[in-house]
Amino acid sequence: MMFLGILRSFGVLFPTLMKELQTTRERTAWVSSLALSLTMFAAPVMGHLSEKFGCRLVTLVGMLSGIVGLVATSFVNNIEVMFFTYGILVGLGACCGRTSCFLVVAKYFNKKRSFATGSVTMGPSLGVFMWGPVAQVLLDSVGWRNTFRIMALGCCLVILLSITFNPNVEEKDKILEEDVNDRENTEQNTENDKAKLQVRKEKVAALDLSVFRIPQYCILVVSFTLMFMCRFIPNIHLVSIKQSIKKKI
Repeated sequence: MMFLGILRSFGVLFPTLMKELQTTRERTAWVSSLALSLTMFAAPVMGHLSEKFGCRLVTLVGMLSGIVGLVATSFVNNIEVMFFTYGILVGLGACCGRTSCFLVVAKYFNKKRSFATGSVTMGPSLGVFMWGPVAQVLLDSVGWRNTFRIMALGCCLVILLSITFNPNVEEKDKILEEDVNDRENTEQNTENDKAKLQVRKEKVAALDLSVFRIPQYCILVVSFTLMFMCRFIPNIHLVSIKQSIKKKI
C-alpha cells in the first residue's frame, strides 16, 4: 500500500521536477512511466524469484532497492540519472513488493483467499488516497528532495512488515494432495504419488508460456494492456495541466 501509493503520487511532484531539472513534460513523464511499467512488466521474473528464494527475501531486496532509488533520486541534478534511480530501481523494488504480496496471500489463505486477495488489491488505492495529499504537504514544506527522502524513510516500515513473512509456509495443492491421500488409503502406488507431489512442489518453471494457450487468459491480458495504456495518465499529468490552466486564467 505504502510503496505503490508513493509510486502513483508522482504527479504531485511532476511540475516541480520539470521546473527544477529544466526538462520537458514528455521526458519527465517517461521517468514515471518506466517505474510504473516495471512494476507489472517484471512480475513474471519476480514471481519466479519469489518461488525460488521465498517471498520474504524478494520483498526485502525489493524494498532496499526502492529505498536506495528514492534516496538517490533526491540527489539527482538531471533527468537522465533519474531514469535509473527512480525509473528502474524504484520500479523494480515496487514490483518485488507487489508480486510477493500476492503470492504470500496464496500461501497463507485457503478458505478466505478471495477476500484476502481483494484486501491486498485495495491497498494501492488507499496508498494513493493517502500519499497524494501527504506528498503535496511535504513538497510545500521541505521541498522535493527531502520529500523523496521522507518517502524512503516511510518505506522502511514495509521492510519491518515483510520480515513477518514465514518462508516455511507453502501453498497446498488440494486436488493433488487429496488424490495422494486416497491412494494412500488404498495402498496403491503410494510412493510414486508422493514423489510426483514433491516434484510438482519443487519444480518451478522460469518462463511458462502454456497459459497463453487459454483463450480467456489471452483476452484478459490484451484487455489489461489496453486499459493500463491510459489508466495512469491522469495520475501523472493532472496536477501539471491544472497549474498550466491556472496560469492562463
